[in-house]
Amino acid sequence: MRFFFLIFDKKTTMKTTLLFLSVFSISSFFGQIVFVDNYDGVYSYGNESWSFDMNSDGVDDFVFRQVGSGPYNLFEAIGGSKIQANNASDDLTVDCSSDTIGLFTSFWNDKGYLWYPPAQFDIGVGNYKQAVRMIATNPANDQDGFLFGYIDYTKLETQDVIIHGWYYESSFNQSIIVGEQPTLGINELNTTKKLIRILDLMGRETSFKPNTPLIYVYDDGSIEKVFSVEY
Repeated sequence: MRFFFLIFDKKTTMKTTLLFLSVFSISSFFGQIVFVDNYDGVYSYGNESWSFDMNSDGVDDFVFRQVGSGPYNLFEAIGGSKIQANNASDDLTVDCSSDTIGLFTSFWNDKGYLWYPPAQFDIGVGNYKQAVRMIATNPANDQDGFLFGYIDYTKLETQDVIIHGWYYESSFNQSIIVGEQPTLGINELNTTKKLIRILDLMGRETSFKPNTPLIYVYDDGSIEKVFSVEY
């Protein structure tokens, strides 16, 4: 796990270290692309399914399924989230590398097959990137919006699948280029965006508390997970 941090003086005698923590690595202080490391999770071929909460908001967005009489394996959307496709009826779109995914992307389906024997469809062995559109509540205005991202995975000859992790744009309704990744580093605190709410990890509004994981919500719709260590 990688941590991004910024250290600054506080009242000349106290230093506060902001650590941006979660199950993912954040790209940079104001970079919006978030990487969630799945630790190269291997999904062995069989009649099973695994759900993913891609943006760590407590709501599952997608499921990887290996089910059916075939059987077959696929990514399937949950609760209004969608999978990018080539056209309105094409369920077989599984690689979106270099595509720009955003509000103007035309077609979204509920599923994308990786292996579907009844249709004699097999994407083959290799690494792929499946673009996705997550529906989530924007904490800045309590309205539903879209977060765009992609799942990075490899399909093996055995039909097993390795999900390396996923990336998503943390600002609502902002496009992402599939394959684009965070640039890790330390950036200066230089922004005009305004902090409007502080939430705890249960989504409840709270005040600032040192040594406690918090979620900062800004007026531009962006969010940051913050852990402030005071000593």
